[in-house]
Amino acid sequence: MEKNDDPREPSVIVKSIARMVFPLAFVYGVYIFVHGHLTPGGGFQGGTIIASSIILLYLGVGTLKIPESLMTALESVAALCFIGLGCIGIVKGGNFLWNAVSLGTPGTLLSAGILGPIYVAIGIKVGTELTAIFNNMRRSPP
Repeated sequence: MEKNDDPREPSVIVKSIARMVFPLAFVYGVYIFVHGHLTPGGGFQGGTIIASSIILLYLGVGTLKIPESLMTALESVAALCFIGLGCIGIVKGGNFLWNAVSLGTPGTLLSAGILGPIYVAIGIKVGTELTAIFNNMRRSPP
């Protein structure tokens, strides 16, 4: 068995578990914000689960290079989507975030009108934001 001389390098067990758990946690986070209008959860909760899964991958792999420009772009696009979805209500003659889309069949995935896309935008924004915060804290000198 190899001895790990670098104390910052994760062990083989940590690496293996992180690689196995990451896809499950990431998909679960997506599930939470996509189904947020049907079950407890939503954009913020799903985004934090996604960020946690990415942070787990950071900690398990040891190094993970995600460009800061990509994180900033994803966060900005999600914020613009949220604002755009809110403005649809104003354009349709209502208020900001007014539900201007038909509701569909109750209990189905597309049954909340504009609420589902809003949760997706919030989930992406929160997930990228928390991941960027962790990335910045990780890079700062001790």
